[in-house]
Amino acid sequence: MVDRAPRRAAQDAGRDPDALKTAIRINVGPGTSVDSLADRLKQLAESGTDEAYVDAFAMLHSLDQMLDFAGQVIARTGGL
Repeated sequence: MVDRAPRRAAQDAGRDPDALKTAIRINVGPGTSVDSLADRLKQLAESGTDEAYVDAFAMLHSLDQMLDFAGQVIARTGGL
């Protein structure tokens, strides 16, 4: 769930709360499936998260593995 307190604080300070963006880092560990990551990214998008940085270095050790995994996640999320 995205914390709405920063938006309220911006509003209270007379600033534009829409200028704030929410970014989440997801550390993908060994055994994480494409489907579980895709589901998590969909949940985050639905809750209002603007960006997600996925760090899969602990699980994937080559560029080819990372590109394949990322391609599968993008296919399952529709590229959110």
